Amino acid sequence: MDFAAAEADGRALSPLDAVDEALAVAGTARVDEPALTPGSVFTPREREVLRLVAQGHSDREIGDSLSINPRTAMRHVANIYLKLDLSSRAAAAEFAFRHDLV
Repeated sequence: MDFAAAEADGRALSPLDAVDEALAVAGTARVDEPALTPGSVFTPREREVLRLVAQGHSDREIGDSLSINPRTAMRHVANIYLKLDLSSRAAAAEFAFRHDLV
């Protein structure tokens, strides 16, 4: 399959299917559902950061979008990982899509 065909196939995926594909490529399984709801776990800022992570933004882009330092954005991402017991942006994105945070 050439690049254009692969790109077209990727664009046709739903957000959750795209996350599953990313997890498979990374060799990571989908995580079990945390026993917490997004509203009870995250600060409003962390919800904003998680939404941007799920949209594929880097820490620098998140910082620019929210007018915060990229290192502050990185700390928010790390806090999200800790709260959800996750270790990847793809897993965090999956959580965001599953909970309609995007």
